[in-house]
Amino acid sequence: MSLATPGVYSLPMLLLIGWRGEPGKRDEPQHRIQGPATPGIL
Repeated sequence: MSLATPGVYSLPMLLLIGWRGEPGKRDEPQHRIQGPATPGIL
């Protein structure tokens, strides 16, 4: 449950998300696993 839940407050939210480990971009080794998983999580 969160503030965005319709039965609570229904507050709109704007999420700013950085994409670490974006496929095709050079990034730190620890982000290689995190990057490809990001779209599925969102």
